[in-house]
Amino acid sequence: MSALLLSAPLVALVLGGCSGKLAFECATDDQCVRGGTTGKCIAGGDSKLYCAFADSACPGSGARFDETAGGGLSGQCVSTSSGDMSVEAMPDLSMPQPDLAENPDLLTPELTWSPQNSGQNGDFWGVGGYDDQHVWAVGPNGIFFSGNAGKVWRQQPTPVDANAEYTAVFARPGKVFVTSWYGYLVVSSDDGQHWLSAQLPPEVSGFNLHSIWGSDAANVWAVGDNGIILHSVDMGATWVSQNSGTGEGLNSIWGVGPLELFAAGTTGTVVHTINGGRTWSTQSTGTSNDLYTIWGATRDNVIASGAAQLILQWTGTGWKTASKGTGDTMNDYFNGVWIDGRGNGYAVGNGGLIVHSTDAKTWTPQPSGTSGWLGGIWGPSAVSVFVVGEAGVILHGEP
Repeated sequence: MSALLLSAPLVALVLGGCSGKLAFECATDDQCVRGGTTGKCIAGGDSKLYCAFADSACPGSGARFDETAGGGLSGQCVSTSSGDMSVEAMPDLSMPQPDLAENPDLLTPELTWSPQNSGQNGDFWGVGGYDDQHVWAVGPNGIFFSGNAGKVWRQQPTPVDANAEYTAVFARPGKVFVTSWYGYLVVSSDDGQHWLSAQLPPEVSGFNLHSIWGSDAANVWAVGDNGIILHSVDMGATWVSQNSGTGEGLNSIWGVGPLELFAAGTTGTVVHTINGGRTWSTQSTGTSNDLYTIWGATRDNVIASGAAQLILQWTGTGWKTASKGTGDTMNDYFNGVWIDGRGNGYAVGNGGLIVHSTDAKTWTPQPSGTSGWLGGIWGPSAVSVFVVGEAGVILHGEP
């Protein structure tokens, strides 16, 4: 129960790259738009200009060339010798941020959790979107959408078998992806007004898919039972299997960008890639507890959590225990974790539990107003966070 493929196309000239793939050459910054964020048009060292976007995993420049860049620069970190980029000032691509110069208190906001009327009593397992006007909550009873920050929710029709039980959402403007149990994955190109069932590799048939994440709308991964990892590079039109190197169930996936990703699963399993999933390696986490969720702020600050209210933190060199509850592994757990680009994080779990941290070490409970289990969490920013869970519960956190 866990819950960026180009959603706004780069407007640029189509060129032939050195690899033979189509490449985009830009002329101005406003041609570099992805997921609603404007990047920089930067010299690539081959007398051409390419789009780059903020990526904290890139030392010095803090930016990475887009996957559409030519000249052998696709997905590569921008060199600090590439000229006056001002990339350090670009916002974190993973989520829009409020104006902190005018609102310094929003660095570590105290959120108040308010119930939203979902209009139904079925459980929700996942939540996601691309801003607070485009949010989806999913579960065994279907896919529900809100276009007004959670005030009103309506169910959207989907094309798959009635037995589908939806688990997680990844969305960017123009593309929405939802995973399900029993080997289903549905995709919409119009904010969920119409859905198509994705054609998945035959080896996925019948297995549960638990989580989905993308670096953009044209580069998406989904994970599930038996170590399943699926990857699409064409906005969900086709999917291929990647070899995770494990047979453990993978419950959640998150990435720094299109090259570096983490997936967490049963018996303390975390697998990691630095080449977009061409190869995955298993990391030592120091636990055999099931991990249900993973999310990060940067490549050096990733949080995984799960059974026994265990919270692990990846610091760039290894995993360490950040926090551990006192309950037993069957009844005390975290199902969802979400952390923004500044390290402001939340974990949610059974008994209506919501805990908050600004350093991944100290986690403070917050009143949720519910006693049922909470299954998923996601926010477009640190000042607007959604939580879903048992019996139709949807909470919206705001300062």
